[in-house]
This record gives sequence, structure tokens and C-alpha cells, in this order.
Amino acid sequence: MATILKAFRYALEPNRAQDAALRAWVPSLRFLWNWMLAQRSDAYQASEGRVRINYPDQAAQLPAMKAMFPWLGEVPSQPLQQTLMDLEKAFQRFFKRRPPIRPLRPSTAVVRACVGRKAYRSMVGPSGYPS
Repeated sequence: MATILKAFRYALEPNRAQDAALRAWVPSLRFLWNWMLAQRSDAYQASEGRVRINYPDQAAQLPAMKAMFPWLGEVPSQPLQQTLMDLEKAFQRFFKRRPPIRPLRPSTAVVRACVGRKAYRSMVGPSGYPS
């Protein structure tokens, strides 16, 4: 018997207050991405490619990072974890010789707030409006 799989995609339209709260996460998520990217790059270069840090290693560091940087605690854990998952995926693409990993720039960032199976994604440009 054949199994039929269905997928649903939701486009959330937050109000102004919700959108402002989501946009407030952007600097924290950008910081986390760049910090963890530097950590992975440093470990890889220092070991001459023998040591690779992966998602579970970095996810285990989140509580300590929240203690070290209290403003990271203002962002829920799911977007922080999703940022690390996205970084893991970027590294997997890198080692499969796909397009390179780039640090997130202040001019553009991606916010993904996972709420169950729904996700809000906003491309924030230099003007502060979705691009």
C-alpha cells in the first residue's frame, strides 16, 4: 500500500509589536552564528582538519553562553538552536564542495522562530524592512 505524505507551509503575518520583538532577536542570532562559525573555523584550522565541531557540541554550550552573555537569554532557545542547525547545514554543504559559508553581515540577517511546525522567516535589510 502506498503512503501519501502531505506538507503544509504557513506564512505568518505578525502584528507590529510581534514583528518588532522578532527583529530584536536579529543581533543576538547574528552574534551566535558568527561566534560559533569562528569556533568551528579555529578548531578546524588548529587541528589541520582533524577536528570538527558539530551541532551537539555547540548546542551543549548554549547554557554557558547565556550565562556569559545575559542578553542571549532574552531570545528563546528554539531560534538559538535553529541558528546552530543552520550553521551545521552550512558546514555540511561546505564539505560537500557546495557554495561557501559566509558570516552574517549587519546589513542582512534571517530570523527563524520555530513554534511547533510553523516558522516565521523575515529577511531584514539595511532599511529595517523586509527585503
